[in-house]
Amino acid sequence: MNKRQIAYLIFILICLSVVLFLTFSYFKNEEEKYSENAKQNRLLEQEEKEKQKVEEEKLKQENGQKEVAALLESLKGIKKIVLGVADENETLEVLDKSHSYKELKTIVEEANIQEILSLFSSAKWEENKNLDYKGKIWQFYDIKNNLILEYDGHSFLTKEKTTHIFITEENEERLNSYFTEV
Repeated sequence: MNKRQIAYLIFILICLSVVLFLTFSYFKNEEEKYSENAKQNRLLEQEEKEKQKVEEEKLKQENGQKEVAALLESLKGIKKIVLGVADENETLEVLDKSHSYKELKTIVEEANIQEILSLFSSAKWEENKNLDYKGKIWQFYDIKNNLILEYDGHSFLTKEKTTHIFITEENEERLNSYFTEV
């Protein structure tokens, strides 16, 4: 090989080396961009899932509160409230089939009924948060003496379903005071 051919060979090798270097650099940069985009996409998906979860919780809360409002609306025609306490021997006709109650007293005075209903008017829907058994029951009867609704200290019960609610501590204390006023 003469000097000229060696010079061309070296030139070709240098050109190939530069092309290979630039090609590998380009693909390395593209891989970094791809990794960064994938990371950003995962973050966006995570944010979207969190946003969707918040929206679902908000919708669940709104639907639950609508349910509570409908139950409170059904209490407007109440003519009698029966208060009961837990007792294994006595059986009060209840919607809560898991516990037995005996009748403590019946409230038929309109002023007392309205006061009790006003204490329930601030009830908020709550999902399974305060399930401690209180051993007391409030039963609401309409003018035809039909059991409309029960409150067992943490939820409203109807024949169809149970709706967990939260009542402020002050209102709950006032509701419990009816059990001591005999």
